[in-house]
Amino acid sequence: RVVLAYLSIGEAERYRFYWRQEWYEPGRAPAWLAAANERWDGNWRTRFWDAGWRDIILAGRDSYLARIKTQGFDGIYLDRADVYQELLSERPDGRSDMLRFIRDLAAAARRDAPGFLIVMQNAEELLAHAQLRAVLDGVAKEDLLFGVAHDEKPNPRAMVDGSLADLRRARAAGLPVFAVEYLSDPATASAAERRLRGERFVPLITERSLGSLPRWPGADGRLPNTRPPR
Repeated sequence: RVVLAYLSIGEAERYRFYWRQEWYEPGRAPAWLAAANERWDGNWRTRFWDAGWRDIILAGRDSYLARIKTQGFDGIYLDRADVYQELLSERPDGRSDMLRFIRDLAAAARRDAPGFLIVMQNAEELLAHAQLRAVLDGVAKEDLLFGVAHDEKPNPRAMVDGSLADLRRARAAGLPVFAVEYLSDPATASAAERRLRGERFVPLITERSLGSLPRWPGADGRLPNTRPPR
């Protein structure tokens, strides 16, 4: 099996190895620690362009990336690349900063492991950049069709169409696309799976808490239509 390690590059999580208890105290948080994520207890947005956060993620033998590689994972599953959208008032060039961050992370990861896999979740608008597509081995999208407000309702058509255009660009570039829908109604789940498969995406229908993980539909241990090994 191909096993990827989850890595949030846009949020700090208090249950990770790098967290320090004193950061809760006024004036003691690092400069890269931004506002809390109100939807996920224990998560804080990060100023991902800050050297301190970049060091934690990718620099040196004790970085998050180094720890993942030491454990023998095949690659990383990047989350919260879209955090730049929430910090544009503070960092107008955040989009460019995030693109650079991912490229630098990929370069660091592959310096001694050319086949190390990089899969990015969400932030699909960044796929318009060919330089980013070139360093990715796959993309994933949550709530493509339903539940953008965490309510399992259909998403606005314009939103779906915009995301589909970006994800189709990835497919045309030879990248596998993984789509995660959090649905509990069997009929809705079946309809979502049919549509996703029609797009040649790999669907996963599950619960948002991820407290249980159903069998991946069509699971056979392989990534569909992946690029040749690097």
